Amino acid sequence: MAGVRSFVAVHVAEAALRELDRAVRSLKRAVEGAGLSVSWVPMARQHVTLKFLGDIEEKEIAGLAGAWRAAIASAQLPEVELALVGLGAFPTLERPRVLYGGVADARGGPPASLLVLQQLIEQVAEARGHPREDRPFRPHLTIARVRALRGPAPLAQIVAPFVGRPFGPPSKVDEIVLYESRLSPGGPHYIARERIVLSERSGSHTDPEGEQTK
Repeated sequence: MAGVRSFVAVHVAEAALRELDRAVRSLKRAVEGAGLSVSWVPMARQHVTLKFLGDIEEKEIAGLAGAWRAAIASAQLPEVELALVGLGAFPTLERPRVLYGGVADARGGPPASLLVLQQLIEQVAEARGHPREDRPFRPHLTIARVRALRGPAPLAQIVAPFVGRPFGPPSKVDEIVLYESRLSPGGPHYIARERIVLSERSGSHTDPEGEQTK
């Protein structure tokens, strides 16, 4: 029986996403005219992935969520506040495979409190038999995936006006969400399976499929 393709994520404020969307719309024509064949990710699907779990058993969804709730309740985690700052590319602007929006703390620096949360997510998942990610955690929003390069792409010059630029106000992270990802020809469909509250004050946000939740 096929497993449930899953990942864990947090969200940023809708106001920040609107600012980012305006910047991305101004980039599209220049990027596609620079020799890049690009697949753009809709803003409705934007999130910051903390851990990709891959295919897991259905019963493990509730098990993981319960373990994370218990760990978070006892960990006294620092408050997580995030900002969107700057655009970039993985692995480099010269040979891009992914265009991304940067994630920082409320002051524009490295998001140390998010890293603490992400490490807790990893530790609990590893204790339940899910391997750690080999690569260092680099929080970001995936803006686009580069399908092909048609010659040298002067992406650095195109992105330069947006390097270090803040997009909207910082926002407090009130919950993590365990999503099921269902693949389809039109792109993935994300379904929130479990929500783990980080704070008693939970605000509204838009899920990656555009559904407004509390």
